[in-house]
Amino acid sequence: MRLSDEIQTLPPGQWPAWRRLGERVMYEPGAVIFYAGHHPYGLYFLHKGTVQLASRRQKRLIGAGTLLGIGAQSAQCPHPATATCQSACEVYFYSRPELNRLAQSQDAGLMKILAPREAAAAG
Repeated sequence: MRLSDEIQTLPPGQWPAWRRLGERVMYEPGAVIFYAGHHPYGLYFLHKGTVQLASRRQKRLIGAGTLLGIGAQSAQCPHPATATCQSACEVYFYSRPELNRLAQSQDAGLMKILAPREAAAAG
């Protein structure tokens, strides 16, 4: 199961609370969410729209319900691809300080899902 699928299966009532913790950002078609080679500022949850992830080797389209930037954020390395909106997109941004605060507070839900994946990425 993809991480974004796991987030979508959070118990009723938890996902709206997590979404409120993020900053809602609206992007127009053609807008860049992040660039390949840039260090991550946090995570991006694509709530509505379509994004193209383009690296030197491949291009692929990503749809709503996808968490963007998890690999770079977990590994603390630059983004391997550029994320460009192919349609109008509604994105929820979770800054690195907010993610750290949530991890330290041991809040339920998303951080429990992310923790094992972060440990695996670091190991």
